[in-house]
Amino acid sequence: MTSGRVLADIAELASVLRERANTQLTYDVQDSSFVEIGHFRFPDGWQTTDGTRVGAIRFELPASYPNTPPSVAVPAGMRYHGQQTQAMQPTRAWPSENWVAFEPDYGQWNPAADGLLTALAAIERRLRDPRPQPP
Repeated sequence: MTSGRVLADIAELASVLRERANTQLTYDVQDSSFVEIGHFRFPDGWQTTDGTRVGAIRFELPASYPNTPPSVAVPAGMRYHGQQTQAMQPTRAWPSENWVAFEPDYGQWNPAADGLLTALAAIERRLRDPRPQPP
């Protein structure tokens, strides 16, 4: 992982998130290599266990980032119209039981051009269409 690239991607993401109400960005690229967007407003149809649409999104950055896109997780209690979706992978191991793996719609990842903003856009696409048609 190139620390300069990671920090530049985080700064770019932070700049975009400043325009959104109440989102919070936390990260650790030294020990556990994650970036977390807190107070993220999920689209209509999504709810947390407390009945709100506000939760978190977590990016786990692999050692090969940006050559490999980040893994993504959402809160384990997040539901779309009361159910988990095809994009959620509850059987996939995740570092904490508070999270469930979430499959974003990355399409073709280009490490020279794609980064955390691409990952956020991919997540938002999948959240708007959480039940993609099989290929």
